[in-house]
Amino acid sequence: MQKKCSVIILAGGKSERMNFPKPYLGIDRKTFIEKIIETYLAFGITEIIAVMNKDFCEGKWEKYLRKISSKIMIIKNTNSESGRFHSLKLGLQNLSENMDCFVQPVDNPFVNEEILNLLWESKKNDGFVSPVFGTKGGHPILLSKTMIKEIETIEDADINLKEIFKPFLKQKVMMKDGLVLRNINTPEDYDQFVNKNL
Repeated sequence: MQKKCSVIILAGGKSERMNFPKPYLGIDRKTFIEKIIETYLAFGITEIIAVMNKDFCEGKWEKYLRKISSKIMIIKNTNSESGRFHSLKLGLQNLSENMDCFVQPVDNPFVNEEILNLLWESKKNDGFVSPVFGTKGGHPILLSKTMIKEIETIEDADINLKEIFKPFLKQKVMMKDGLVLRNINTPEDYDQFVNKNL
């Protein structure tokens, strides 16, 4: 069943610690970004936007993009040094409709339909919904339409995402495991949480 909701996949970084583009790392015989896209499509998402580092959209990386380009809108981030907020704003500027929006980092490929449904069922008219394990918030988060409009007015490109979210109402949804907290940033992370555990 289709839901009037979008997702922005944040993949605008340089993957310097990984030394390989994180969108194209493998998991379950797919790339991270393919697995994330398939999960959101199965959930019934209306629109998928991926904000990607432009360097990973050209040359030898184009073959990976061809596999996903028919399913999503790809926005090239030409200024990856500006951080995640810049990538988020690029994505929000390209939403085709006024609707709630998941924010999904590409380095957390463990999202599944159960997580998305739990977040969706807890959505509010303002603020955002966050999965929580223990005392920590994880990924993805679900932004309300009201919060999106307020974020779009923020002009400080250097501000940290945590600082942006701090004033907004946070709806916590408890999760049964800690995968919502995991980010794959280094080869060691990849070996521990992908090669060995999945």
